[in-house]
Amino acid sequence: MKKILCLLLSVCMLFSVVSFGASALAAKDTEPDLTFAALGTVESFEYDPTTKLETTHNSVSAVPFYSNGTAQPFTFYTQLNENQKAVYNSILADPLKDSYEVTLPEPITCNVPVPADGNIQLPQDVNDDLMATAIGGLTALTDDHPEIFWMSGFQAGFGFSYLIKDDGTMDIMISALSIAITLNTAAYSSWDEVFSTYHEMLAAVEAFPVHGFTRYEKLKSMHDGIASQVIYDPNLGTAGENPTDHEPTSVFLEPFTTVCEGYAEAFQLLCQREGIPCITVVGTANGGGHAWNYVQMEDGVWYAVDLTWDDQGDIMYDFFLVGSQTQNYYFGQTTFSGDHVPNGKRFITDLFALSYPALSRTAYCGVLSNGNTDVVFNRSKSMLIIGKNQTAAAAFILPSDYTLNVSGVTTGGTVSYSGSQGSGSYTLVRRGDINADNSTNRTDYNIVKNTLSGTQDLTAGSASEAAGDMNSDGVVDAFDAALLDLYLNDVPVY
Repeated sequence: MKKILCLLLSVCMLFSVVSFGASALAAKDTEPDLTFAALGTVESFEYDPTTKLETTHNSVSAVPFYSNGTAQPFTFYTQLNENQKAVYNSILADPLKDSYEVTLPEPITCNVPVPADGNIQLPQDVNDDLMATAIGGLTALTDDHPEIFWMSGFQAGFGFSYLIKDDGTMDIMISALSIAITLNTAAYSSWDEVFSTYHEMLAAVEAFPVHGFTRYEKLKSMHDGIASQVIYDPNLGTAGENPTDHEPTSVFLEPFTTVCEGYAEAFQLLCQREGIPCITVVGTANGGGHAWNYVQMEDGVWYAVDLTWDDQGDIMYDFFLVGSQTQNYYFGQTTFSGDHVPNGKRFITDLFALSYPALSRTAYCGVLSNGNTDVVFNRSKSMLIIGKNQTAAAAFILPSDYTLNVSGVTTGGTVSYSGSQGSGSYTLVRRGDINADNSTNRTDYNIVKNTLSGTQDLTAGSASEAAGDMNSDGVVDAFDAALLDLYLNDVPVY
């Protein structure tokens, strides 16, 4: 992964030599001038290529299937203290700058002995507080805003004032932090190049096709669309490596080679565009640094997506909207939490870590879904929507200890499963088959027309209403009539 940053210098921060003249001995009634000293430098940590999972089974040929709801965004900003928020806000207000001076709303103070040689060494807890201020603000900012992609590190300093006391000690107040951003110079030779790439990527994000009407459909479309557009960089760790591999730019711009962080951050950007709560999660997988996503569905629950591991050339769905205890099928049938361990650390330090929302124990679909089928799961309504030529049984990928029961083949039927990971059931809805005769045809279209004219009613919340609600917005209206007409004529609308 890209932006797990390691400290190159000691976290023990030493002030530069300060000469104490007579004017410094007296307390000042006015705001003191600040002396600035260096804090240190951080640079990027290299991604561990061992976390690219390879299937241990025969690949399953996957046909890309192009597939709402908005919830309050989840932001790491809310996890910050006031000083960290000041760092975050200062950079976010004008992200395309190379340096920032941040006034700390809650100055950090300490008392130390007056050094004989003029070199002041801060207590370790103050060192840690300053380091956590910079790291916390920058970590939350780049995780909330993956469009800020160009930072390979930063240099930091701090501004302080002091008062020498009669007891041989001095009071120090640190009230400012300076941050200089270090560019990924392997990819960008100047800030002008960053500026142009930034706007080019935002245009590509806006233009990226996302199909479908439900949140499930849109997420599946993003998942398949990204996997279809990129390849996992075969040159990772060599001189031929794409220098933007760890950025979302690597997904949206040529040469379209990426690694885990590129997959995850690109997926997050598309989710943000569509109003779907999504975060990038950092941690370890198979023992090495890795990144994946958590997505909040319309039921308010968070599920995991690991697009890196699902992109095997063929598109897999072993890690699409899964829970912590979901077993994959084609990769050894291990659980997601057994393979993925989040730690929230972008820096090699224990001074700051992001806290992630609780992950569901089970998959959104209950068990693994078969993404190669024309199906849509709606967990909040317990409905399984299948296409006009689709069978319900094909919608699931079940472990060997599971059983599946299908009662009825079309709208109004039920599908239930049970096994070691639990059990569940869905009401079956065949898209467009309102009268449940196992055929989507003009009779169904006429029912929609009659509903619009008021000569026929569909029971609210029923499977028949869901079958006629072609865009899944909760009502059967003229838009659904138009979509059903197109659907009957085999015009792609999903």
